[in-house]
Amino acid sequence: HHYFSRHYRRFCFTKLGLFERPVLKIEQIGLIDWMESALVFTYGTNPCVLHTKVGCDACGLGVGPDPNDADNIMDDSVRPIFEHGLADLVDLTHQICPEVRLEPTPGHTPGHVSIHIESQGQEALITGDCIHHPCQIEHLDWASNADFDQTASTQTREHLMNTYSDTDVLIIGTHFPTPTAGYIKHSERGYWLAT
Repeated sequence: HHYFSRHYRRFCFTKLGLFERPVLKIEQIGLIDWMESALVFTYGTNPCVLHTKVGCDACGLGVGPDPNDADNIMDDSVRPIFEHGLADLVDLTHQICPEVRLEPTPGHTPGHVSIHIESQGQEALITGDCIHHPCQIEHLDWASNADFDQTASTQTREHLMNTYSDTDVLIIGTHFPTPTAGYIKHSERGYWLAT
């Protein structure tokens, strides 16, 4: 599931990772204060926070050696947001506002999404974790060892290449080294990211 909070200014992050140990409580990292001060985009008077992946590395906290740490992270960092009525679950194709929508990109995690942005005649896709490195554009079958379902992640990359190659949609790779954005191109030799 994907969630957003309607009580904060809008901003978009596909992962928030502090990787601190031991596991920290939401109050300790000041996440609520951080969310209140962040601003990436606004729409009307209905502000929100968008998070595309709920996982140990995406909630702002790392996992320690204790196998119960993942549960602790949920208890300390995610559950309070829901318990305080600050979250709404949305579907995989949720339209957040006219300019921003979720796009299903399964494989890395169950229900993984990317963020599709359209504004003033321009488009961009923030990949999240469906493509970890530009080499996966040239080698679609190179799945990450962190992918939950490597077959699905490969199919997602194939779909993205077929959909976005030779278009004017800017691809913004969440994990790409500098430069982090470019356009997918295709020739008889395959796909590549033109930066």
